[in-house]
Amino acid sequence: MLYTGIAKDVEARFQAHLKGAGAKFMRLRPPLRIVGRVRMATKSEALRAEYALKRLSPAQKLRWLLHPSERESDQSRGDQSGAGEV
Repeated sequence: MLYTGIAKDVEARFQAHLKGAGAKFMRLRPPLRIVGRVRMATKSEALRAEYALKRLSPAQKLRWLLHPSERESDQSRGDQSGAGEV
């Protein structure tokens, strides 16, 4: 299973999930590793990207992860305060 979420600090969010803090879903199915992340310029963009990724099938999510050159990326916009990662 591939979990999709947004956070300003992905590593801190991952550690919180490992400790059982945060979403109830993650307490029952703790994460194994971070397999990808994409920086977004704004929280709004991160939320839209999260929504779009959550609508993909597991096979489509794997394709998205394995073929980054085929996805639309906002990484070229650079880092901005308040940005989130998906």
